[in-house]
Formats: sequence, C-alpha cells, structure tokens
Amino acid sequence: MALADVWSYIKGYVIIRVKGRALERFVNTALARGIELWDITRVDDWSLVARAYLRDLPSLGPILKETDCRGRIEGKVGVPFLVRRLARRRGLVAGAILFSVALYAFSSFVWFVDVTGFERTRPEAVLELAARQGVRPGALKRSIDPGEVSRTILAEFPDLAWAAVHIRGTMVTIEMVEKTLPEVRPGVVDVVAAEDALITNMIVLSGEPLVNEGDTVTKGQVLIAGMIVRPGDGESREAEVVNARGIVLGRVWRAHSEMCRLVMEHVTETGRVARSHRFTVGGLTLVLGPKTAPFADCEEEQRSYALPIRGGSSTSIALEVTTYREVVRSAEVLDKEEVLAKARGRARSALEARVPRGARVLDEREDVRYSQGGVLTFTMTVETCEDIARERRQERGIERPDRS
Repeated sequence: MALADVWSYIKGYVIIRVKGRALERFVNTALARGIELWDITRVDDWSLVARAYLRDLPSLGPILKETDCRGRIEGKVGVPFLVRRLARRRGLVAGAILFSVALYAFSSFVWFVDVTGFERTRPEAVLELAARQGVRPGALKRSIDPGEVSRTILAEFPDLAWAAVHIRGTMVTIEMVEKTLPEVRPGVVDVVAAEDALITNMIVLSGEPLVNEGDTVTKGQVLIAGMIVRPGDGESREAEVVNARGIVLGRVWRAHSEMCRLVMEHVTETGRVARSHRFTVGGLTLVLGPKTAPFADCEEEQRSYALPIRGGSSTSIALEVTTYREVVRSAEVLDKEEVLAKARGRARSALEARVPRGARVLDEREDVRYSQGGVLTFTMTVETCEDIARERRQERGIERPDRS
C-alpha cells in the first residue's frame, strides 16, 4: 500500500456515483473550488464513479445542483467511519480490550513444563529440581533465569553432558543431552604401524615400546605393546594390561604411476558394411556372403544363434552372422609436455587422497620413462612425516619378540 493510500484511509473518503448531462462541468467545477477527486472512472455517457475526501462532502452538494447532476454515496472507507461504527458498539470494544489485557496477563505466566532428551535420567527428578528453582506452572516468566536453572540441573545430575531451558510462549522446555558412556570391550589395545615407515620420533604414553627410533617398520607391525610382562621369581611372570597409547612419527614413501600413450590411434568407419551368413545343420555347412574379410582394414562382429530340432535329437540348426565394417585408421602424435602435465596432475591428486591430514610433505620426486610403442610412464614419489600410530584391539595377549 502506497503512502498516499494510507493517508487517504486515515482521513477517510467516500466513493460517489454521479449522474447527469454535464459530468465534465461537474468535475472541472469541483477541481476549481479545491475539491480533490481521484480514481475518476467513466461508467457510461451519463454517469461516473470517483473518490472524494469526507471533509469535502458538504461542498459537493451545491456543485451537483449547479451542474444539474445527482450524486449517491456507494462506499465509505477510512478510520473516521470505523470509529463511528465502533462507537455504536461500545460493549464489543470494551470486551476486545479486556480480552487483550487478559491474554497479555495470562501469557506472562508459565502453564506447562516439559522435559526432553532423557533416557537414564528420571524426568520426575528433573521437574522436582526445576520446581525448587521456580520453574513450575503458574510462575512468572520474568522471574525465571534459564541460565541459572541449567547450571543447577547440570550440577545435580552428573550423567548429563548438556542442559538448556527454553521459554516459548507459556511453555518451558528443559532440554537435556546425556553423556555417552564409552563402550568397554575386552582385550588388549596395541599401537601398530599404519604404513611402512622409518621411525624418526617416538613418544610412549602407556605400554611397552617394541621398536626404537631409526627402525624400519612394516604396516601392521606392533610398535607399542598394551601388555607389560614383568619378570617374577623363577619362571613366574606377571602380565599387566595397560592398553598402549603413544605418538610415533615416521617417514613414509608413497608412489603412484601413470602410463600414457604419446601416439593416439583414431578409427573411423567409412560406412561400407558386408555380412556373411554361415548355416550349419548337422554336418552340413552353407555360407552366404564373403568367406573372408572383403576390406583391407575392417572390424569384425560375430553373432551366433542355435535352434534345437524336435524329437530328442542332438542335431541343431546353427546360424553364425559375421559383420565386416570397413575402417580407416589414423595416428595422432600428442604433445609430450601436455601429456606429461596431465599425468602429473592425476598422480598428484591420487597421492593427495592417500596422504592423511596433518602429514608434512618432506620431498617430492618424479621419474619419467619412455618405452617402445610411444608409451610414457610417469611415477611420482612423495615422502612425508606423519603419525603412523594406530590403535588395534586383540582378544589375546601378544607374542612379544625376544629383545635380549
């Protein structure tokens, strides 16, 4: 709605229908005397519809008489008319005001309290604690401190990881998230090597190390044992399960090779096609069409069909269709630098997908070899320094190597 329309609605206006012979004279006289008319619509040769402000109605009567026209109000729009209608219905206005005041007053209180997100925690206990903090039906919403109530709930229930109090309308929702207890599984946790590597640094947090810095290890080899065997008197030994943990940095080499052709062969069909049909019935063979390829260079396609003869005989009718399509072959020598750049990009993408996040690249080497037939072999080797320690759980104790 435009600003002018809003202003017209506030001031109030009427929709009038004017009939007469001198409609143009009526409009011109009204405008000349400062009476504003708008949205003037000619209905027919004898009538029009227009809008005029409420304050100008008394001035329109004399103009209608002067121009020998007649006018009729067809609509009343705006705040003044609304006020008049409400003034005649004082009871309705008073009821609406009282209802609004009552609705505002009732919405200032809490009428419902709900608890969500519980599995092990008893919701009744949470509601009882919240009631002691003032969160209960009938309490004023402004008297509730959601942050303080949340902190109190967390302090009272240690199994909760998070709690929040939300006030929406007349409902208070206590949302909780319980702590996820780790799954306890039997067995011994060892630290093993994630890749073949050369160990450069080793920090043992728990467990017994089975390798040293400078050792070369293979993937899956145990680096830190999760079971410590302590020597006892005689042959008795005590085994203590500590579950190994640690950080093992190592140098890892990864390689990726790409084989590319420097000569690209293009095969184009000429459109010339020949077909050969070979029928076989028992030991008899009948060939329709060329017995050998009719073109100097072509591609062959064979299809076979067999139909057994009724009566239990092992004899069948076989049809073999050979299609010869003449082709022209051409060779295109590719740009060596462009082929090498594409191979380098593919190799780098493949290696980046294999290198774990957090690994530090130490070196990158390239090897290019050419072989007969125009084949290029590109190999990229990346050396990284990364944490190769991975935890592995096993049900039995490990067989520790003799380190004497």
